[in-house]
Amino acid sequence: MLRYPKSGATLLIAEQRGARLDLAWAGDTIAYRLREGLLELMTEVGRAAAGSNALDAAVGYEQGLEPRTASFDIKPGDRFLLCTDGVWETYADDEIAEKLATSFNAPIAADRLVSQAARTGHDNASAIVVFATDEERCPLLETLLTAPKQARQRYRE
Repeated sequence: MLRYPKSGATLLIAEQRGARLDLAWAGDTIAYRLREGLLELMTEVGRAAAGSNALDAAVGYEQGLEPRTASFDIKPGDRFLLCTDGVWETYADDEIAEKLATSFNAPIAADRLVSQAARTGHDNASAIVVFATDEERCPLLETLLTAPKQARQRYRE
């Protein structure tokens, strides 16, 4: 019988439910919230040990994986960053907070974070940035509606 080494993928799912954000994750893809200048880690880093790149869980490692979950409130003005380790390992927390706070366009902020991480980091880099603007509208929809045309096109591909 041919055996394959264990392999898997990290996963982070975010779903808005009214003024709540529900998260589910496995592995070291994480979420931050910037609120009133304070950057908060919303998830735990899913690594087997501190300083290790070995994941404690990932989609594909085992059947019946139970992802970690959390739920948080959303307020207008909140900014969220969902990103892979290729992004969060590249920046100090104060750099992430500054980049989120000074950006006026969420897709462009994500692109800038990923571009620099891809140039200077040592791992794949992916990021989604979401600005919460109005409790009655979906933050992601608001993000896409205010993005320049070329950024919107990239999100459709």
